[in-house]
Amino acid sequence: MRMCLRSVTDIRYFEFKWHAKLLIERVEREEG
Repeated sequence: MRMCLRSVTDIRYFEFKWHAKLLIERVEREEG
C-alpha cells in the first residue's frame, strides 16, 4: 500500500513537471 501510494505521487509529480515544461516551451516560442 505504501509503495503504491508512493508510485501514484511520483507519477503525479512527473506529470506536473512534464506539463510545466511544455507550458514554458510554448510561452517562450510565442514570445519569440
